[in-house]
Amino acid sequence: MNIENNPNKSEEDNQFNNERVDLVEKYGPLYDTEPGHTNQMGVSIEASGCNVAVRAGTAHAVDVCIFDPNDHNKTIGRYRLKKENNEDEIFCGFIPNMKSGDVYGLRADGRWDPNNNEFYNYSKLLIDPYAKAIIGTFDASSPNVYEEVNPFRNYIDKIDEDSAPYVPRCVAVDDTDHDGTGDKPNIPISETIIYESNVKDSTYLLDSIPENIRGTYAGMASDKFIDHLKYLGVTTIELLPVQFSVSEPHLQEKGLSNHWGYNTLGFFALNANYSSSSDPNEQIKEFKSMVRELHKNNIEVILDVVYNHTAEGSEHGPTISFRGLNGHDIYHTGYDGKLINCSGCGNTIDASSDTGMHIIMDSLRYFAEEMGVDGFRFDLATVLTREKPNGLINMQSRFMRELQNDPILSKLKLIAEPWDCDSYQHGAFNKDIWNEWSDIFRDTIRKFWLKNISADSLVRSLSENGYINFITAHDGFTLNDLVSYDLKHNLENGEDNNDGSNDNHSFNFWCEGPTDDDKIDTLRKRAMRSMLLSMIVATGVPMLLRGDEIINTQNGNNNAYCQDNETSWINWNLTKDQRSFLDYTSNIIHLRKDHPALSRVSAPTEQPVLGHGTENDVAWFRDDGHQINRDDEYLKYKKVVGMYLSGIAIKSESHEPVNDDCFLFYVNGTHHDQEITLPSSRPYAGNYSPIIDTSNNEILSEDIERDIEENRFIIKALSAVIFRRRSCHLKSIA
Repeated sequence: MNIENNPNKSEEDNQFNNERVDLVEKYGPLYDTEPGHTNQMGVSIEASGCNVAVRAGTAHAVDVCIFDPNDHNKTIGRYRLKKENNEDEIFCGFIPNMKSGDVYGLRADGRWDPNNNEFYNYSKLLIDPYAKAIIGTFDASSPNVYEEVNPFRNYIDKIDEDSAPYVPRCVAVDDTDHDGTGDKPNIPISETIIYESNVKDSTYLLDSIPENIRGTYAGMASDKFIDHLKYLGVTTIELLPVQFSVSEPHLQEKGLSNHWGYNTLGFFALNANYSSSSDPNEQIKEFKSMVRELHKNNIEVILDVVYNHTAEGSEHGPTISFRGLNGHDIYHTGYDGKLINCSGCGNTIDASSDTGMHIIMDSLRYFAEEMGVDGFRFDLATVLTREKPNGLINMQSRFMRELQNDPILSKLKLIAEPWDCDSYQHGAFNKDIWNEWSDIFRDTIRKFWLKNISADSLVRSLSENGYINFITAHDGFTLNDLVSYDLKHNLENGEDNNDGSNDNHSFNFWCEGPTDDDKIDTLRKRAMRSMLLSMIVATGVPMLLRGDEIINTQNGNNNAYCQDNETSWINWNLTKDQRSFLDYTSNIIHLRKDHPALSRVSAPTEQPVLGHGTENDVAWFRDDGHQINRDDEYLKYKKVVGMYLSGIAIKSESHEPVNDDCFLFYVNGTHHDQEITLPSSRPYAGNYSPIIDTSNNEILSEDIERDIEENRFIIKALSAVIFRRRSCHLKSIA
């Protein structure tokens, strides 16, 4: 029924409708909806139409606008949702004949009170926060998507101009796929080796796969790319954001885009640019197929998710979704009513509010249960611990408790970036369900091998547990650029080289950028091999940045978030040196996978293994072979140290002890060759044989024993060596 001027409506509703009579032609005819339900938020497709449920706070009215399939700027009908009661803030209704593929958006009307973060403006077309497919682009240059800032009154005035031509649209989709996403590999955390990558970067230049799937979900599921992951030995691929995002206004002005996707607008919708299909339903199937193929090959999928802010930015940003529905609930505000900016992007999501908690939990469950992913890496995860009033940190916040008690999500791999712009919470996340990125490990490894710090910090980083260890990630230099540039080279980003970190702990080996000097090139590759081996040997979970295994470069750009071009795309036309480095990286990863002594479940005690004599699970040695503890003065001024890793009675994931060979990991962080003496006193004495030496590209077979004369060995400058001692306890322990 058309409900303009319906006499049965309340006085408040009729006042709203009477004010909008002149808008019928502009916004399309307005219809009532049949009774709906709140069992599922967003649009859910049912037998004869669609149920729609929207959380819209104190709005007076919420309408679903359905657009002409052939002209997305033409509204063919508006459908008024009903508010069931005044407590749940949810509007719902059933729209007959609405179906999969229909294009829609939302409009909401209510109080205009920017001081309380209420920006109800019917002229703004809004993205359904629960939309599972979004099409179109956001034009940040149009004033219609913003409100007017009045600097003289310190106030924001409403702009009653239609924003629809400048914002994306939602699409109703049927995301049921009976093929599913396969059985999850459920790889133990001790056996996990992560490969971080952007979807497009990995395969866009991979000419051995069909051109139409390069840089897509289907490209990541191709045999060629999966074969590369399997050869490399990684167990888990961590994808940079795949949820729908838009580019910031300052990037659009420069003709650039947010290539990494850390400016989310839709928590359920996929980034359509990563699909080989223009059909939203097919895009969802393609993503599920990617997950299924990776699962078939025993590779997990982790999503990098951005729940710390949205693309709406500060109070002066565009109104395109949450702000026009219930910004007062989902965004943190200070005592002055202004938005808190702990994300550095203008707003901060309140994950403990009704709106924030429900939508984040629902989004996580959707991608875990329907889309089949195996875990999540939370960007600026400290934001999730902030609660009212004033966004204060509470590590046992409502959201954190909800996540910890969820029977499905709490069992997945959950990784925290343990900081935001205003707080550093390294080590504070509950280790029963969380792993954390360790920037301390990153900086320590860089400083030891490329700067002038001694071994005391290194020994701590090598033997801590519960952290994701990495040397490089999407944010910063690649491994190759870390040893090739002293300075960042970000001019292409259009910010006069002011963006990106200046504190990279890099070293160019006396030549900025590429070089033809063989001596410099040798030292650079040696340092890269030594840093990678340090990460592989360290207790914790190693994470490799895509392309580091083939000496990828970004030409010194340490903030390539807006470079959707050859700066970011991986070039697979490999040189001999690149193939050699790939072989080396694969070799050390498989070494870790083959030996429990190198992939421990828990942090070493540095005490004798109970019931097995006086041999410590981890021990430290000087260059002369004498044992020391981690507080020894030697470590404060030396850059040569040995780490002994016992293979006796290692606790497995099943908590049953297993035996392995024993290993010595010696590092020489100086620029001079150093002679070392291997341990000669019991219980650490024995016949050691070098199996990895980072001073060259030679890959040494574990099957060949090599005698070391007089227990002495020369470790080249900036090199690391792994020695193996065959265990005499290889029989299973009863």
